[in-house]
Amino acid sequence: MLLDLATLAERVTPSLAFLVAITVVAQICDATVLWLGRCRAAGVRVDLRRLALTGALCAVSVVVTATLTLAVTLTLAVTLG
Repeated sequence: MLLDLATLAERVTPSLAFLVAITVVAQICDATVLWLGRCRAAGVRVDLRRLALTGALCAVSVVVTATLTLAVTLTLAVTLG
């Protein structure tokens, strides 16, 4: 039995969004840790609460944006078919 494109889109979108979000958030975390180390080495003080809040907001926005982008893309693919 073959799945139609709409059913496939509904099943694939959350998984793809999750994979994209995990990849992007991991890259952001790595860059943030490196940046924090360089700031500390240079004697620059960084407010860790603000850094954590900014990172959390960034992670949430990446997950939401990835999910919406994939949903719109797959919806257009189904519609234009």
